[in-house]
Amino acid sequence: SDSLDMDELVAEKLLLEELSAALNELDPINRRIAELYSEGLSERQIAAEVGLSQKTINNRKTSIFGQLHQRLKDYR
Repeated sequence: SDSLDMDELVAEKLLLEELSAALNELDPINRRIAELYSEGLSERQIAAEVGLSQKTINNRKTSIFGQLHQRLKDYR
């Protein structure tokens, strides 16, 4: 029904707004890591791009996605 479609669209918009707000709260380097990861770059490529080790990128990625998961857990 149209009502359900509208509810889904509103829920999706709220989720995207919350995701955007959560990403904006990250420090600039973590925001850049998330951006590069979303573009499909490997940890090795991201490490080279931002000047950190691959292990640091892996640790930061885990932390970033943990923060985002925690922030967005109510939007499932």
